[in-house]
Amino acid sequence: MIAGGMGPPRHQGIEYASIEEALRMVGVKKKQRRRVRADLLVMQRAALDAINGIPEGEGKGERQ
Repeated sequence: MIAGGMGPPRHQGIEYASIEEALRMVGVKKKQRRRVRADLLVMQRAALDAINGIPEGEGKGERQ
């Protein structure tokens, strides 16, 4: 998803409601879905920071 406004377009990432269905469709076992979803969201945050040009260490995915 891409969002716009007064500044340049920003990539927003995965539609969260679709994650569970996608994991089910590719055969991820129910016991593993929570871990896989968490890992996916970590990867998404890093990718979005890179795509949107946010310097490493300044993105929302960084812990304080």
